[in-house]
Amino acid sequence: MKGCIKHSLLPPLSTFNTGRVLPLQSSSVRICGNFRWYHGRIFRPESFGSGLFSCKRRSMEFRFETDYNLETLTAMAKGLRQTVRKKRSRRTRIFAGIILVIGLVSTALSIASKEPLRARNLLVPLAMLNVIYASLQEDRLNGRVAKRNVLPGTEHAGCVFGEDGYTIKTSVTESKFSYAQIRAVAEMPRYLVLALSNNQAQAFDKESLSGGTIEEFRAFLAEKTGKPIQMIK
Repeated sequence: MKGCIKHSLLPPLSTFNTGRVLPLQSSSVRICGNFRWYHGRIFRPESFGSGLFSCKRRSMEFRFETDYNLETLTAMAKGLRQTVRKKRSRRTRIFAGIILVIGLVSTALSIASKEPLRARNLLVPLAMLNVIYASLQEDRLNGRVAKRNVLPGTEHAGCVFGEDGYTIKTSVTESKFSYAQIRAVAEMPRYLVLALSNNQAQAFDKESLSGGTIEEFRAFLAEKTGKPIQMIK
């Protein structure tokens, strides 16, 4: 063929994994203008980059389907509390501890003084119980509040994570987000939580993940956000 240069130093056919292939009878290797032959096959020029060969990175796309029920919203509240609201949560718990100490001292003094039991004497123990319950159930209580505020039609959401951002769709809304908006990432046994602000987060059910493994998604998310993934029990 005119203008063709025979070449015998190209790598074996197994190194090619992209390109359009057409059969030829010849088994020689030739490079002719816009086409390359090797062992009876033609590789179109769009398969090649700089140098002899290049492979394009596969476009990553991960999908989640999540029901925003009480369990999910509780996990979301927990993710917020242990990431972007961690300092605030610590201050709240310290204050609750001080209230408990005051309550215990007050109750002990009342018992020691042998004063007759009155209704007002029960206020301190009741307040103590409320503080203890709120501290232990903080995430679930916040989850209940969030559930009451869920808009009709947004109880279920599908999400697609792509190279340039991610999109969340419900039956009534569609919202797009950039990875730059994410302030923190938390992972729990079942959920991944993205914190966007002190009062806004998104939870994703890991059991619904498609498009790759959870390990691949962790690496993808860490690369896109530049944030470490905080593991939460």
